[in-house]
Parts: sequence; structure tokens; C-alpha cells
Amino acid sequence: MPKGYRTHSQFMREWLADKDNALAYLRECMEHGDRGDFLDAIKAVADAQGLGVRGVAEKSKASRESLFRALSRRGNPRLDTLDKTLRTLGLRLSVEKDDKSRRPRGARLLKLAGSR
Repeated sequence: MPKGYRTHSQFMREWLADKDNALAYLRECMEHGDRGDFLDAIKAVADAQGLGVRGVAEKSKASRESLFRALSRRGNPRLDTLDKTLRTLGLRLSVEKDDKSRRPRGARLLKLAGSR
């Protein structure tokens, strides 16, 4: 490879080392990707921060094997696992209003319950 050039992997690793970029990347994967994309993004951020999944497991006192399994493309991590993992990376989970959806599923039930 010619001098001054970086591979895509090198660029992403450098770019994701910045927490604002990592946050934007994770949000984008969460909103427009599938679960596997989001879990891959978490691993990419962990690698960019120099921890990798192994380092995250050590810092969060989680089982390395179970964290590798939970963050695999077909993984199905528990909420507390995601929370611990993201906090170890200097991030956190949050919930926002989805302006795209028309109406919450339980809206009719809440309306009926409030009319008593």
C-alpha cells in the first residue's frame, strides 16, 4: 500500500476512537441496521478504544466467554449486559421519543384507564 494511505479498517479504528464519532456510529447502526450491525458496532468501538471484547469483559467484571457470545452477530444480550458494556466504553443507554411512530401500542388502553 502506498505511503499515506490507510485501509478502511485503519480509518474506522482511528475515527471510532473519538467518543463523539463512536456515539454517532452506534446511533446510526441502532436506527438503520439490524441487531447484528449494532453488536458489531459495539465491538468496533471497543477495539478502537484499545480494549476489545476481552478488555471490556475484564473492566466490567463480566465473563469473557458470555460477553463474546452476547456480542456475536447472532447474540441476544440482556439489557444489563448492554448497559455494563456501553458504560465501560464511556457511553450509556437512553430512550427517546420516536417521532416517526403514529401512536404507542398501549395508547388506547391508557386513554380508557384514564377515563374512569
